[in-house]
Amino acid sequence: RIGMRLLLLFPAALLFLAANVRAQGESAVALKLEQALLKDYNRKHRPVKSDSTSLAVTILISITHIEKVNEDEQTAIIHGTMFASWKDEYLSWEPKDYNATTSIFLETWKIWQPALSLYNSARGNQWNLYMGGAPASVDSKGVVMSQGSFSFYVTCQMDFTAWPNDEHRCPIVIADWVYDLSRVNLSDSINNVDMNPYVNLHYDPYDSREKKHVAGWEIVTTTRKHCFWGKKWCQDEVVIEPGSMDKYEYYWSVLEFGVIIRRHAPYVIFTLVIPTILSSALTLFSFWIEHEYYPLMLLVFNSIFQGLYGWDLVRQLPAGNGTMPDMIEFYGFNLTLTLLSIVIHILIEVLPVSIPKQMEMPQKIREIATQLRSVQFFSSKGFSFDPAELYGEPLSGPESSAPATISTMTSSASSALLSGFETTPEAGEILVQMEENQKPCSSSSMDVDVPLVEVQHEPNGETRVEIEGVEKEGEQQPMETLPPATAADHCALVRRIIFVFFALAYLWELPNAFF
Repeated sequence: RIGMRLLLLFPAALLFLAANVRAQGESAVALKLEQALLKDYNRKHRPVKSDSTSLAVTILISITHIEKVNEDEQTAIIHGTMFASWKDEYLSWEPKDYNATTSIFLETWKIWQPALSLYNSARGNQWNLYMGGAPASVDSKGVVMSQGSFSFYVTCQMDFTAWPNDEHRCPIVIADWVYDLSRVNLSDSINNVDMNPYVNLHYDPYDSREKKHVAGWEIVTTTRKHCFWGKKWCQDEVVIEPGSMDKYEYYWSVLEFGVIIRRHAPYVIFTLVIPTILSSALTLFSFWIEHEYYPLMLLVFNSIFQGLYGWDLVRQLPAGNGTMPDMIEFYGFNLTLTLLSIVIHILIEVLPVSIPKQMEMPQKIREIATQLRSVQFFSSKGFSFDPAELYGEPLSGPESSAPATISTMTSSASSALLSGFETTPEAGEILVQMEENQKPCSSSSMDVDVPLVEVQHEPNGETRVEIEGVEKEGEQQPMETLPPATAADHCALVRRIIFVFFALAYLWELPNAFF
């Protein structure tokens, strides 16, 4: 049995020894190749044999995490990996001379690297970029592939106008700080490869869901721009004409990788959007309440409500950066209209009582009011919270007893007058009329009309009584003419007109605040 086991293990041992010998052979070949390539190599000089050659360097980055977005400082901490590729003319060989070896790995500190720098770094110790995290891959044609991890603390240009739906762009600006465009060019893509930063925030092999939300922000997309920094700021293209004093030495190749982030705050719709729309609706609804006190009570409650959620709004605001968010402008606009509505309702109730009854409105205003009353919207009645109108029952108390008392008094007075004239023919003709009360703006105020009673004695001894509003036999009552319109008659019309202006103002401002 022992012999059989040894016989079975013998092929495995042979394969292991063969692989070990082959690995040692490859290691020996790679070591020999490395020594040959680096024998006279100078890593401080550009790896080109002609000094007039502009070395093309291709750079890619992959974003793996966004640690923090500081709105006060307008900065962001971005983590990821950077890849760089260029052709080193001194690191090429013939594969057939080295056991068909097509690529090897070299330590990055042993070969030349571009002097890359982060130009928009928010920290001074992150100016120079070194790719020394892993050995560089070099193929037989001299193409070098190097990579290294990074943690960039970059500055961002933030605009909070669209808060809380704001988007910001945090750029990563990279350039070679030693060599100008005539020496090093951070070139565009090779073989139409997508050069935009690759985003991968999730590395769980058992979970294939895409992750784009981190630190309260959503990564919308990434961008890449290549320009040439010179006398005219950053240009997309540089053309040197013959005889021109302009030279490639006056420009530097610059790459800008942009990360577009959007604020992710789904709870804002419940803490900000819905309260704001509800508050605006309450302000408009106050102009459709037919009562003198209820609109004021509603508007005062609305002002307190805006103050409560406005306090929470202030605590969520980002730091100021020279612009005001549209949402804050709409909040101030809404609060201003609410306070203005309180003043308007007070004036509507006070002015009809303060203005003399004999004072008539100008003719032009009366004509406009007459035309507007012909429209159903301006002549329709608003909402009433009077129980007598809601349930069809009279009020109990002084308000409900007042009209009955006046009506009884009027009827009694008319009977007394009629009986007095019948027994006293010498009285002649007497006209009894009670002065009509001024009618205020609200529908809850009462208006009592006292009829005009006229008593006449005929020569034949008969007594004739004429009461206003009662037609005589055989005689047609003349058409009633309306009295001249006063300020009190236009209250409902004024409310409708103000409602239209306020509604149009809200419709104008609302899309700017939420969309």
